[in-house]
Amino acid sequence: MKDTLRRLKEASRDLTIARVSGAKARAEVRKRPKARARSRAVDVTRAEFEALVAVLGRRGELIERLMRDNDLHIRRIAQLQAALDSVTAQLSELRRGVASAEPARRRAD
Repeated sequence: MKDTLRRLKEASRDLTIARVSGAKARAEVRKRPKARARSRAVDVTRAEFEALVAVLGRRGELIERLMRDNDLHIRRIAQLQAALDSVTAQLSELRRGVASAEPARRRAD
């Protein structure tokens, strides 16, 4: 039964398979309602069309500017991270130097 349901489900994407509870489970096959076709043609004046093109062009310019700004910020963050890593490494070296010098000072005292 499970195999039959699986095969029916794989066979067609326009079919819905449902189990019906009862003494025996069975497959009920129903056709899915198809999407209604919409008319794609829309009456638009030339002025409306040109205004839409202008808006889309401006939007594209803004997106490009945001991408450039984003790249600039990412580069700056990378520079700051490199500087921070350098300072952290120097601090670690100083701490190791101080830690290794302390036992020598204690022996001298």
